[in-house]
Amino acid sequence: MYYNKNVTNTRAKKKGVLFMNMKLKRFIALALAALMLCPMFAACGDKTKPDTTSGSDVSDTADTSELEETLGVPLTADYGGEDFNILTAGNVAYNDFAFEEDSALPLASAQYKRKTKVQEDYKIKINEEAKKAYSSGGGPGFMAINQSVNSGDCTYDLALIAGYDVSVLAYSGLLYDLNSVPGIDLSKSWWDQKANESLSVRDVMLFTTGDITCSDNDATFCLMFNKQLVKNYDLQNPYQLVDDGNWTLDTFGTLCKTVTEDLN
Repeated sequence: MYYNKNVTNTRAKKKGVLFMNMKLKRFIALALAALMLCPMFAACGDKTKPDTTSGSDVSDTADTSELEETLGVPLTADYGGEDFNILTAGNVAYNDFAFEEDSALPLASAQYKRKTKVQEDYKIKINEEAKKAYSSGGGPGFMAINQSVNSGDCTYDLALIAGYDVSVLAYSGLLYDLNSVPGIDLSKSWWDQKANESLSVRDVMLFTTGDITCSDNDATFCLMFNKQLVKNYDLQNPYQLVDDGNWTLDTFGTLCKTVTEDLN
């Protein structure tokens, strides 16, 4: 959980608001996971091999001294119009890849241009299937991937799935360690490093999130607290606890118990 120092809403500041980023805690489970799925299907056949003779890596074509990071994969390739199928599923399933035309809205325009550029640079067709429904561990994301794995049909190339469902997929043994997938470098800045830290188990990363989706930003919740109670009970200032790095669930629980009374 974290407190957003950039809150400009005066009423929110007066009441006392702590913003909690759901993607940083697995058990809160509204974070979306970016998963490369095709390598996970043991029975899947190989897809079309790309013609990369006309493509090149950043290091071959650009002055990398001017770049902070390199992509680490060919900048262009020819997959011959192959379909790249994306599944988004969960409570806040978001159409990150469904844009078919440009928009006057900055975010929608950027997402459209991203999709168009990837399709043109790699000669693919991006298709998105959205399943927006409650995720409880057996929700639409789990059902779709579980069925695809067991049937071996490799329906999806990429999936963005709500936390409850992807957690069940993980401990059911249906996911690969993302660190072992060629072309994925989780140390890059476009992956959420705080999510990586929270979601890694013994250096194994079965799911994470990052700039690939906006859904995790839609899953940000807040806690409201009574400043007068904090003053009356001489409690530690929650904002200061956040600034000092001491705002944890244990601390939150202790504060709640301190002001709890049995009126009967």
